Amino acid sequence: MELSRGIALFVFCALVLVAPNAIAQDIDDDDEDARAHEIRGTRPAASRAWLPPDRSDEEPVLEPFGGLELTLAPITFTSSLARTSFRARPQSVGLGRTEQFDYRGSAFGLDTPRFWGGEARLAYLRRHLRIGGLFFYAGSSGADAAARSPNAASHAVTDRMTALGGGGELSLVVPLDPVTISVGGVVGARVFSFPTTGYEATQCSPTRRQRRAGITSVPCTVEATSGALFFAQPQARIDVALGEGGWAFLGAYAGIDLVTRGESFGLVLGFRTPHRGLAF
Repeated sequence: MELSRGIALFVFCALVLVAPNAIAQDIDDDDEDARAHEIRGTRPAASRAWLPPDRSDEEPVLEPFGGLELTLAPITFTSSLARTSFRARPQSVGLGRTEQFDYRGSAFGLDTPRFWGGEARLAYLRRHLRIGGLFFYAGSSGADAAARSPNAASHAVTDRMTALGGGGELSLVVPLDPVTISVGGVVGARVFSFPTTGYEATQCSPTRRQRRAGITSVPCTVEATSGALFFAQPQARIDVALGEGGWAFLGAYAGIDLVTRGESFGLVLGFRTPHRGLAF
């Protein structure tokens, strides 16, 4: 019994003498580790276990499959119409006889008239490429040259001439934050038309409101149209992002029509969704 008590007393004394030194040494080791991590600019494993991760330097999550871009633009363009044929099938007043209306634009004084209107584009963005479609509608102030056929010109209301068209776009995009430059081409078709005068009005379908009022038909003028005219334009565009993220931007573009030798200009207000970026 005395021996066991002696052993117990010896162990107790050893713990009293050794434990404080061991605890102090452990604290010193922790302090040295903390200073070493502070010098290296790293964080100890124990701290990483309970502190929230630092996400301040992470890039925002972007759509991995590209993004969409919508642009709206007031536009102006010219088109050579001197050799373009305009056709209609009007009826002479009081005779009920169909007249032959088939003239080139030069007969009405249409050489290279200027059009003003609006355009909308929807495109898909992927890396350095933009591919999409466009639609536009524009009107003209009328003839820009002397009419070669005064008789034909007297039946043409060229100051109400309109252009309707659409096409597709493929462009190379280069981002230089906050500026984006793109160079590419647009291919499509336009249809030009204007109302005729001095002929018998034709009967057109009434609107829904007119049908409710019991009107079965309404008189309307005969339109002379050009048919579809194709165009191909190299275009260059520059955009400037508005605010953070670049989801909205302002820009301008210019192009030259290789078919009619006309030019086009537009001021762009656009919106784009985030995507993985334009860098490979």
